Amino acid sequence: MLSKHVHQIEDLLGRTPADHPSSEQEVLIALTKMMVVLPATAPTELSAEARGEAYLLALEDIPAWATRAAITRWYRGDAGSDPFGKPYDCHWCPAPADLRRVAYAEMHALKSRCDDLVRLLHAVPAVQVDEETRRRVRDGLVGLSKTLRASLVASNGSGEAAGGMPAECADCGTQPRHDPA
Repeated sequence: MLSKHVHQIEDLLGRTPADHPSSEQEVLIALTKMMVVLPATAPTELSAEARGEAYLLALEDIPAWATRAAITRWYRGDAGSDPFGKPYDCHWCPAPADLRRVAYAEMHALKSRCDDLVRLLHAVPAVQVDEETRRRVRDGLVGLSKTLRASLVASNGSGEAAGGMPAECADCGTQPRHDPA
């Protein structure tokens, strides 16, 4: 079920105006309604067309649902703050970049949730180790330590190799094939 849900979310995230004509139409309808409702400079046919193009360019990679959600937040006055921390003035039409920021935040919230679900799907369950297995591993490490004639863990528990040299500096007998410098 989680996998199916992740695919549905990914489908929602991918339905942008740039990739789906129906999404572009949804965005245009939502933007037109917003421009009718919220005041802006005296519109002419040419300026309305130019503003529409500017909004579409700003929102072309944002799903239509995220744009509609951003417009709803703008209507409600809870669109957040601009990059300088000043709350947006939701009495006016937003600049295309401002509407993009709000829509992107909507999209990012769902994308973040999807990423969490993907990590959950790929999670590996904890392995319960019984006492017999622990004993065998411990005995094996002791045997390895005797074979190497060195302690795998320093007396202070630091994980340093024998001789006081940190493990990452110990020479295991391999030489680099090339000088990284």
